[in-house]
Amino acid sequence: MNLAAFHLPDRPALQALFAAVLAALLLGFAPDSAQAQTFTGNTSCAAPLKRLQAMASARPHIAEGHAELGRCYLALGRTDIAHESFSRAATLAPTPDRRLEVAIALYHARKLNESAAVLARLANAIPDRANLHFYRGLILLERGEAAEAAARLDHARRLSPGRVEPVASYFAGISYATSGDLPRAKEALSRIALDWEGTQWGVAAQRELNKLGGGPPISYWLEAATGIDYDNNVSLTGRIVTPGEISQKADFQTTHSIRTGAETSGNGWYAGLGAAYQGSIHLDHNAFDVKYPSATIYGYRSIGESSGARLQINFGYGWVGNDPFVWNYDSTFALTHEWAPEYGATEWFVDFVIRDYKRADFDVPGPDVGVNAGIWRLQPAGPCGPPDLDEAAKRNRDGIGVRSGFAQKLPVLEPFTEFQLISAYERYNAEGGEYEYDGIEAGLLARFNIDFGLSGEIRSTYRARWFDHPSTYPDYIPPTATIGTDTYYFPYSLSSDKRKENLVEASAKIERELLYDLALSMHVHFEKHFSNTRVYDYSRTYLGARLTWRPDFQ
Repeated sequence: MNLAAFHLPDRPALQALFAAVLAALLLGFAPDSAQAQTFTGNTSCAAPLKRLQAMASARPHIAEGHAELGRCYLALGRTDIAHESFSRAATLAPTPDRRLEVAIALYHARKLNESAAVLARLANAIPDRANLHFYRGLILLERGEAAEAAARLDHARRLSPGRVEPVASYFAGISYATSGDLPRAKEALSRIALDWEGTQWGVAAQRELNKLGGGPPISYWLEAATGIDYDNNVSLTGRIVTPGEISQKADFQTTHSIRTGAETSGNGWYAGLGAAYQGSIHLDHNAFDVKYPSATIYGYRSIGESSGARLQINFGYGWVGNDPFVWNYDSTFALTHEWAPEYGATEWFVDFVIRDYKRADFDVPGPDVGVNAGIWRLQPAGPCGPPDLDEAAKRNRDGIGVRSGFAQKLPVLEPFTEFQLISAYERYNAEGGEYEYDGIEAGLLARFNIDFGLSGEIRSTYRARWFDHPSTYPDYIPPTATIGTDTYYFPYSLSSDKRKENLVEASAKIERELLYDLALSMHVHFEKHFSNTRVYDYSRTYLGARLTWRPDFQ
């Protein structure tokens, strides 16, 4: 089966686009050559051709010179000559990547059997090369082995979508449709119709979807994870502690989570819903065990060619220990816009939250009036608070909050796949004055993919919060007195300064894909809270590992 025979709209123009994309894929995979990137996706190499020919002739023992010449020939459509140049390069430097370039050149020269043989021999040497699986998939599709072709093309997409899309998903959709797997065909074609809307690939995918008929496809996802963490400050203990308490803060915990959901999409929109459960079990401090089920519903709609609107609503209910702790509601509305490629994309968002805490604080007893007027009697059996202060009411955290800001996605270079800057303002109104504040936030997020199936992310965040009132917590341990066998506490006083906090967080994660849809990850997280109220002044570090299972339903 020849790929040019597919019933695509505007066939001459789309075939030319297909050829250009395939050339760009090849050039983008050129190994160890910064100069080769000059010609990535360039289908008019006529100007530098003579210079490259002269360089290859003058330095016939340099493999990269012949490889660059081969890439230029391939971009010009001179496939037989391109194959000869790549073959010389592979002879001089017989690495797997050089031989992969030979196989790709053979494919474009329509020598499919020879190309397939070279690709098969390379499968064990470089199993993580997306273009190896991409070209094996194309050859299988031309041979009529549609189901196997779809699996190869989908695998190439998962390895490196930025390099093989939209071609991989488009022809994976064609392959699934040919093999009779209509749900997966619709899912793959819908992805291109949505993400590449307005382009010839997006139009072609939408027309194929229309031919398949039926309603929008539904895709399902599942993620289950388990792991272990070491946390050096489980209780988030601040600086107002006694020496004997300090060694009791650290603990190991096992963690477990499961997330599942379904998503559907159409031309310019998608929507989905999901459910999740996460929890932890501590080795020693079981009073801090967490159970948190949650649910989410979300949707997106494009607005014109470069903009869109997104809405997400989350509900959750948490237990700490065996007692109910909090009910959460969160919603986000966002507008997105993609600028020119060199400027990335911007998302403006507004978050609205409701918090209903189920565990109330207690009122600290004040001192009793002594027998003699104006003389305080010491309060037994615990700290003694100031008179006329209802700590339970002041420390009521129930309330509503608003957070507004923007996230700026910037262009990235390999191995990074995403780089994002975040800035926001937040306001939280609580029923008790202890937790009412205004705040600002700044952060960054970077994600990356590197060889051997490794991926990861780095996050850092800074927050500053200015509270409306002084804290109801003292900055010192109240003094005591012993009378007979009883210990009594003097009443403590409180600072008149309004509470202020600065929070710094940093985390890193790296993940390695394993067999059977499993992935192993390791992470580390550090946070430091600077506060003028000592009970909120603390640091925390935890690190751990996760084993995650993400079955592929596509």
